[in-house]
Amino acid sequence: MIFVLDASVAIAAASRLRAADACYVWAAQRHGLSLCTLDGEILLRSVGIRVYAP
Repeated sequence: MIFVLDASVAIAAASRLRAADACYVWAAQRHGLSLCTLDGEILLRSVGIRVYAP
């Protein structure tokens, strides 16, 4: 669990995302998945993954 928190904090700091949003981005990065969201901050600030709006 500590690894998840450390990785999420790093993503949050680098992309200026909120903690919960950084966890979603981390999970998508970790598993090589794209992320589909309506959240404008994730759409604009995510780094290293493909993010789509439905």
